[in-house]
Amino acid sequence: MKVLITGASGLVGTELQKSFSAKGYDMLLASRKEPTDDKHVKWSIEDGFADPEKLEGIDVIVHLAGENVSGLRWTDDKKKAIRDSRVLGTRNVVDAISKLKNKPKTFIASSAIGFYGERGE
Repeated sequence: MKVLITGASGLVGTELQKSFSAKGYDMLLASRKEPTDDKHVKWSIEDGFADPEKLEGIDVIVHLAGENVSGLRWTDDKKKAIRDSRVLGTRNVVDAISKLKNKPKTFIASSAIGFYGERGE
């Protein structure tokens, strides 16, 4: 089975890589960095995939990428960045899938927006 993971360098993505590797899955990892081998593809939330044809043959997409929800105060700009990263990132993945000759059988998207206690917002 061949799996594409966006957000592969995050907390969940890193653990999924370990689990999928132990099961013998082939993985294609999407990130903002320039690819260093054929297991990586350049992708950004804003621009989508640099080489969408590399997605041909993918069986499963696990879409985890998005703005980090921890660490900074949730200003209006931060909230917009979180929301936009989920919407635009997912839209770009779906757009790439729609152009494939052989579409993946499974698409899993996961994102989080958490609220902890009364924030007065």
